[in-house]
Amino acid sequence: MTNKNTPLPSTSKIPTKWLAVAVFVLVGYGLTQPFVNRKFGWTLPSLASVLGFEDKAAKQKPEAAADSSGKQLSDSKSEETQDTTLSAEQLESQLLGEPKIVEKNSTDKTSTKAGSKTETKTPSKTPTKQETTSSNTSSKSTKSSTKSDEKLLYGLLKEVGREEYVSPAGLRYTRGSEEGHRLKHIERHLADIPDRPGRHGVFEGDMAEYLRLLDEAFTRAEKGEKGTSKTEDEDGMMKYEVTFPKPIGFIGGRDGARQKNPDAKRLRMILSGDRVITAFPF
Repeated sequence: MTNKNTPLPSTSKIPTKWLAVAVFVLVGYGLTQPFVNRKFGWTLPSLASVLGFEDKAAKQKPEAAADSSGKQLSDSKSEETQDTTLSAEQLESQLLGEPKIVEKNSTDKTSTKAGSKTETKTPSKTPTKQETTSSNTSSKSTKSSTKSDEKLLYGLLKEVGREEYVSPAGLRYTRGSEEGHRLKHIERHLADIPDRPGRHGVFEGDMAEYLRLLDEAFTRAEKGEKGTSKTEDEDGMMKYEVTFPKPIGFIGGRDGARQKNPDAKRLRMILSGDRVITAFPF
């Protein structure tokens, strides 16, 4: 019969030798597991997985990930705040009329656009209203003068009737003489006629120069200047004779040729009223 005071043997305690064996086996497993997996291609679970440590690590990782994502979100909000502040500064700079700040990471297109806005162009000179008016007036005056010169015969005589012309001094040239017009008759004295009997006065110049010389001689004679004379003949015609300081031509014709064509410094002009009948050097 069993004594009630005698203690029963405990079944919950593991002998020390078995515990040592278990530790030895676990350590051996932990050391050989990676080698065996590599050598034979097995997928033996790790020692941590066998002991249940990986489950705890897995539970802790989501928390770390949450902390990391929270930190990244905070950093993102901080950067967004910085960008918003920079945009506000740029807007304020634009409102105050300050030059626009171009960030380093701006695209080439933005830089080109900003550069094109800041380029300065040299304004071309625009003619003033006064200069334009002066230019137009000058142009009109030139055109008017050209048209006026085109209407003047020899650039000097103004037509006042049918084949009737008046010089600036008031001398009139009309139809008449053997040549049909007084101008044609006067034109004969622009060239020598060697076989003409007697003397033939020749003016050295063109018709326009000759007509101006006649105006000068008439004006001087009307004023009674020295070296001029004005006489009336029996037919009521006026004879003007004017001496010039330099030769205005030479004496031609047969007599002139015999005298070796001497210089002519005087001019004779016959007028009927204000109409020119003839004029020649002598």
